Amino acid sequence: MKRNILIVIASILLIMFTAVAITRVKSTERIKSFQQIQLQNRENELKLEQIESDKLQLELDNGKAKSQEEIDRLNKEIEERKSNEERLKTELQAKLDAKKAESDRIASLGNRITGTATASAARPSGGSCAAIQDKLAALGVPADQLAAAGQLAMRESTCNEYVVNSIGACGAFQSLPCGKWGSPGTTEYYRGAINYANSRYGGYNGALAHSLANNWY
Repeated sequence: MKRNILIVIASILLIMFTAVAITRVKSTERIKSFQQIQLQNRENELKLEQIESDKLQLELDNGKAKSQEEIDRLNKEIEERKSNEERLKTELQAKLDAKKAESDRIASLGNRITGTATASAARPSGGSCAAIQDKLAALGVPADQLAAAGQLAMRESTCNEYVVNSIGACGAFQSLPCGKWGSPGTTEYYRGAINYANSRYGGYNGALAHSLANNWY
C-alpha cells in the first residue's frame, strides 16, 4: 500500500516538474520571438544606413558636388554614416550573441525535459582558403596580404564561398546585402571584396586587424 502511494506521489511530482518545465520553455520562446523582432529591426537599420552611405559615396565619386563646401558636406555626412554603421554592427552582433545564448539555453532545457542530447551544429562547408587566396592573388592582391585575407575569410565564412548567414550576408567575405559585390564566388564578387578591404582598411592586413579587435570588419 505504502509503495503504491509513493508511486502515485512520484508520478504527481514528475507531472508537476514537466508542467513547470514546459511553461519555462514557452516563456523563453516568447523572449526569443521578441529578440528576433529586435534583430530584424537592427538588420533593416544597418542595411538602410549602408545604402545611404553608398549613395553619398557615389555622389561624391561622380563629381556631383561642384563646390568645396558641398564636397566637405558630403565627406562629413559619409563619415557620420560610417560611424552609425559601426554602432549598428556592434549592436547587431550583441543581439546575435544574445540570440545564440538564448537558443542554446532553450535547447539545453529541452534536452533535460526529453532526456535527449542535442547534436552539435555542423560548420558550413564548400570552399578552400587556399583557393580563395589564389583568386585574390590573380586579381592583384599583394603576397604579404594573402595570409590575412585567408584568415579573414576563415573568420567570416570558414572559407565557404557560397554561405549565407542569418542576416543575409553572403560569400567568403560576407557582403551585406548579398549581391552588393556580385554573385558569391565570381570574379566580380572578389573585386568588390578587394575594393572594400582596400578603401576601408588599406588592405587585408588592416581588415583582419579590425576584425580581430571588433569581431566584424
